[in-house]
Amino acid sequence: MQSWFQYDLLVQACLVSLQAVEAAVRQHYPDKGKVPLKKLVNRAEDDGHLTPAGADLLREVGVRLRNDLSHPTGQQRYTLGMVIPILRTSHRLVSELYRSRTPAP
Repeated sequence: MQSWFQYDLLVQACLVSLQAVEAAVRQHYPDKGKVPLKKLVNRAEDDGHLTPAGADLLREVGVRLRNDLSHPTGQQRYTLGMVIPILRTSHRLVSELYRSRTPAP
């Protein structure tokens, strides 16, 4: 609730949710080190960890938003209306990734 009154908390929540998606993707491929997220998303889709729709969304929007928030090149502007879809989609993608994860032997 506080983030509605503190813009920086709102933006931070979006960034952390996108970083959680990246961490979930990277957990599937721990040996890949500094491979760009976009390439890992492609591999996760090929391996069946992400649906084509989820992978498209992550490639087209998620990676760009994460980069814009993590490495801003200027003043960015995000609206309150963006927050709920970003958080909802991030949670859905993390859930999708962990549902496909097989337990370690």
